[in-house]
Amino acid sequence: MNDGGMGMKNRGIQFPPKTFSELRRIPMLIQRDELDLPMGKQTYRALCSMMDDPQMVALNNISSLAKSLKLSPASLTRLAKLLGFKGFPQLQNLFKKQLTEPDHFYSSQAQQLVRPDSSDGMVLLGNLADECKANIGRGLEQIEVEQMKSAVDWLANGLHVHVCGYRQSAALASAMSYGLSMIRRQVYLIGAHGHGLSIGLSQIRERDPLVLFSSSPYSRETVMAAKLAKQQQAILLAITDSHHSPLAQWADVTLMVPTQSQFYSNSFVAMMFMVEGLLTLTARNLGSRAVRNLQMRESYINFLNDEY
Repeated sequence: MNDGGMGMKNRGIQFPPKTFSELRRIPMLIQRDELDLPMGKQTYRALCSMMDDPQMVALNNISSLAKSLKLSPASLTRLAKLLGFKGFPQLQNLFKKQLTEPDHFYSSQAQQLVRPDSSDGMVLLGNLADECKANIGRGLEQIEVEQMKSAVDWLANGLHVHVCGYRQSAALASAMSYGLSMIRRQVYLIGAHGHGLSIGLSQIRERDPLVLFSSSPYSRETVMAAKLAKQQQAILLAITDSHHSPLAQWADVTLMVPTQSQFYSNSFVAMMFMVEGLLTLTARNLGSRAVRNLQMRESYINFLNDEY
């Protein structure tokens, strides 16, 4: 198969994909309606699940994998051929290779920016702005009112609130922790000041809310934090990019925020919008308590002659 024969907008994808990073981009482009593959919803969900857990694909035979994905072996074979492979074993080899070779997610994203047909600077900035707006819009469309109410209630009224994010998502976790600490007490950033994951997780108690940030490619540390915190009966709020994110399987509430763009990593903008939105709604929930905490913070700033 080749992409030209199907009349699809390929955005630099070749069929079959030669690397795992190329394969990972396919469901992202399909979601953005930038790749026209005749793939049903169930098959698309299976492909996303395969991306989330390469080890599962690499180490299972086609029958066991099909059972885990709730597909038939024949459907997996059809998926492999749709992607341009001769059959499932060739597709599986790409997952096996992923387990033994370093990931190239970021450099592969950047490679799209240096193609000979890349747009000029202002056009590219305009495209980035449009993509950020679209990500925010899609994130808002996926919010369920009751889930958002639960998330805000946990952030406002949980005895202790813990926040976790690694790699790029560490900046989002830091912003959430800092902003929440301005309006309430007993907020803890897991991994802060170089502390290991084990110290932060050991502070979590039953029914403590834990806010988790992660986007594809998902940080192993964040996924393990979700799993271990769930065993401690914490309440998990996942802010992630896909219904097939490994965080979603552990979370009590999952807020979906698309992160796709032409940026060489996951886009921050829609995620940061969600952080600000949650903090704004939490401040409203806290009411006078939020005002008192902010006034106390201002008094310390003035006393110390500190800067905002």
